[in-house]
Amino acid sequence: MRTAVNSDREVPVSLEMLEDRLLLSSVSVLLPAAVSASSSKTAVFAASPTRPTKPTKPTKDDYGNTFETAKQLSLSADGALTATGKIETVSDVDMFTFTATVTGTMTVTMTGSSTRKTTLVPLQTVYDQAEQIVPETTTSSATFEVTVGERYYVEAAALNSSTGSWSVTVSTVAPEPDVNPPAFLPTAGAYEAAETVTPTAVGSVLVVQGTTGGDVITISQTVAGMTVVSGSTTIEVPGTFQGIAMYGFEGADWLRLDDSVSVVSVTFAGADDDQLFDNGSGRSYLYGQDGADLLVTVGGGGDVLYGGEGLDSLWLDAADLTPDVASAETAGKTVHSITAFNLGVSLEIQGQNLTDPATTYSYANYNSRPLFVDTPEFNDVQQGYLGDCYFLAAVGSLAYSDPGDYAAGTAGVIQEMIAPLGDGSYAVRFYNGSTPVYVRVDGDLPVYGSRLIFADLTPDGETWVALAEKAYAQFAGANSYANIEGGYMFVVYNQVTGVTSSWKYTSATSASELESLLGAGRALSAASATDSYPIVGGHAYEILDVYQQDGQTYVTLYNPWGVDGADGYDDYPNDGLIDLTWTDFVAKFSWIAISAV
Repeated sequence: MRTAVNSDREVPVSLEMLEDRLLLSSVSVLLPAAVSASSSKTAVFAASPTRPTKPTKPTKDDYGNTFETAKQLSLSADGALTATGKIETVSDVDMFTFTATVTGTMTVTMTGSSTRKTTLVPLQTVYDQAEQIVPETTTSSATFEVTVGERYYVEAAALNSSTGSWSVTVSTVAPEPDVNPPAFLPTAGAYEAAETVTPTAVGSVLVVQGTTGGDVITISQTVAGMTVVSGSTTIEVPGTFQGIAMYGFEGADWLRLDDSVSVVSVTFAGADDDQLFDNGSGRSYLYGQDGADLLVTVGGGGDVLYGGEGLDSLWLDAADLTPDVASAETAGKTVHSITAFNLGVSLEIQGQNLTDPATTYSYANYNSRPLFVDTPEFNDVQQGYLGDCYFLAAVGSLAYSDPGDYAAGTAGVIQEMIAPLGDGSYAVRFYNGSTPVYVRVDGDLPVYGSRLIFADLTPDGETWVALAEKAYAQFAGANSYANIEGGYMFVVYNQVTGVTSSWKYTSATSASELESLLGAGRALSAASATDSYPIVGGHAYEILDVYQQDGQTYVTLYNPWGVDGADGYDDYPNDGLIDLTWTDFVAKFSWIAISAV
């Protein structure tokens, strides 16, 4: 007797017992090697029965098949989607739903797969929010008008008892936006300048006439009507208004519709260099007309910005339109389309108290001071009690190398770096590589007593340097001033211009090379080694000039402190300017940073 092996124990098995088990088996098996043809008893096997049909695996319904169970899918921001599935049986139905993300013309198309064995013949039905069939539906396609925010359903099935895989594509074409104001609003030439700022109710339109001087006008909307503030004068205009028309006429005007305005509006700035702001939710049409104008429509509703004649700076969000952008404005990067602010700061311009960068000092508000009085200059930089000389030397040298001439049609990199938003906050543009990153800060700045403790006001009382420094603390320092102490000028050049910059050891360059770079409009700055009179060690300086005199080559430097920092070296210790011979420059400075533009 041979013993069969079991994983638990050995059991005696006779040949007769084995035959009986095999006869009872429903599946044919081969004889064990122990049973041979010479055995005394022949094994007899039953015929193999027909193989049973494999049970059908239950189909998992990934889409649902009713309005209640329809699978929720999401369209892209521009109203597109691709969905795939499979019709498993002739009675199978898949159903999904989505919400329109844009208003426009939607096309829904279903296609079926084709294999050697079968071809799915599509049967598509599209339903609207009321669960009614969209009239334009055919068996494989539907093109119809949709409204943003409304829900639609798609039912995927098959004709002719076909089965197989299906694919549904959804696309939406938004209508061409109307870039012209509605007809009930007055045109540019409909009114003349007034002696004083004059608001008038003309039917359902509030018309605000400016003067030939530099007007400062803010319009707000209330339950009772409109409020017009001009300088120290506040004028209440009661009534229900359908629209607003504001005229600046001549003069450098500052014109704003605040975030309370929900009606459609048109603003005509007129001549000269004007600043126009629309922070409301109503659609606004801004016309800069003549001059180098600033137009700001970040937040609120979808607006239309016309810069008009001259080089204009446009600051807007993704919902806004700019139909007349000139090539010089594109080249000068003066069109700023802001999709989000750094650190998630709100796009809605509503005078919020924004989170300031961390510091041990208190803050005071400087919104009463001008952002710019005139073109930024190299000596606008006045470093305070913060070790960010590298940042200040970089922006100061950029102000020197690229001041811009808006009257001549060229933009300045510093002036396009920062702009007021109308509510006391500012947008500041930096770059991560070549990608713009916009930072929003308010006018609060760190003080010690009654003085700014970090970057000071410019000699003309401007705030641009201090606000740029504050924004840089948010952008590069995780919203902390302490985190921007110490750095590299060439990194800042990249962060401000969006173009990769470079650096060189002073020993590897020449005076003629620096002279050529300055002549080509490149910003240059230098990093000192150790203290070596009249140079402060471990410090960044702006490089302003290379010149020859009496057979010597000299380099003119500017100390971001705003003073020389070396008493007795020359007759002007408080101007920050130092002239070194080329030999001394190479000996006292380790390396230079070179902007790419």
